[in-house]
Parts: sequence; structure tokens; C-alpha cells
Amino acid sequence: MHAVGPLEVLVLGTGAGATYIYSRESSSAFVVLRGGEPLLLCDVGYGVTAACRQLAGRLPPHLYVSHNHGDHSGELPVSLAVESKAAAAEGRGPPELYAHPDVMTEIRQHRLRELRSTGRPQEDFATFREVPCDCTTPIGDTGLAVRPFLTSHSETCYGLVLYDGGQAVLGWTADSGYDQALYDRLVVAAAAASGGGGGWRRRQFQ
Repeated sequence: MHAVGPLEVLVLGTGAGATYIYSRESSSAFVVLRGGEPLLLCDVGYGVTAACRQLAGRLPPHLYVSHNHGDHSGELPVSLAVESKAAAAEGRGPPELYAHPDVMTEIRQHRLRELRSTGRPQEDFATFREVPCDCTTPIGDTGLAVRPFLTSHSETCYGLVLYDGGQAVLGWTADSGYDQALYDRLVVAAAAASGGGGGWRRRQFQ
């Protein structure tokens, strides 16, 4: 049974590639909560794990990664290692990692390569959920679903539309540059959030 109550989006940071390294401002990311319970973390770049733990209490069991740049996925290996160990100690499965198939391939081949030193398969650290563009993919039993959209970026990158109970509630461009066609596709959402540069930190949806 998933949590009940209003859906809340909490922005964890709006930093860019060098922001956390040089000024300790968390990279661009947000967490989706319902009734105060964190359900979905979107991007796990530098500084995001600590920000999520501080502002939301813990990391949620579901993670979505838009692309392989460090400010959007740099903390993923360590976060998965720690969270999967804690989950196993409590008799739960590892975190579920969601990404477009092209992004998932890059993440598994490059970003998570350091986990090879453990001698354990990647499946010990995460359950990998590929999310294609041509349909919505449920996020566990949370009542949420996502549909990714290709964005304009130097790296293969997919933003998303977030659905709650079948209704589009949020469009997210991830790390996209200006792309009017992308914005036109995202107008199905009840709110739109761009990838960086400030903006609101907390929003609720009834």
C-alpha cells in the first residue's frame, strides 16, 4: 500500500557541474514525497544524497537518473552501496533505479563500474528498471508513473513527465538547453521545472 496524502516536490539543489565541488551547493535534483514520505528521487549528483537525507529524512527506495554527468549521477555508486546494504539488513530488496534504456547502458557501463571492485554483481546494489519513451512506467506501488523525453544536451539525457494516479502533474527538462519542441511536449504536465538556475524549492499537488 502506498502512502496517502498530498503529493509534494522538494527541490534539493539547483547547482551546475562545478557548483558543489567549489561552493558546496547541491547539484540539481528533486525528491517527490507523499504525506511526508519520500517516494522518488530524480538525479543523484554531487551533494544530493546529503541534501535529501537532511531535508526529506532519508533516500527514497526509487531513483530516476536523467543522464551520466557527475552532477546528475556522481553519487550513485556510493548511494546504491550504502542503501542496498541497509535494505538487506532490514530484509528489503535493493533500491530500484529507473532510467531510459540508453542512459541505463551508460550508467551501468561507466558510472557503476567502480562497484566491480566489490566482486559482487550490480544486481546486488539495485534493481534496474528501464523506462522507454513510448509508454508510462509505474514507480513501484507508489501510485506514480514516469514517461521520459529526450532533451537537448551534450550527453544522452532524458527528462520526464511525472504522473500521479494517471494524471500528469509535473514536467521536468532535466539538464536540457532551450528546446521549444520539448517544452511543447511537456505542457501536458500541471507544472514545469527546468534543470537549474534557481526557482521554487517546495510545491504540493492536491
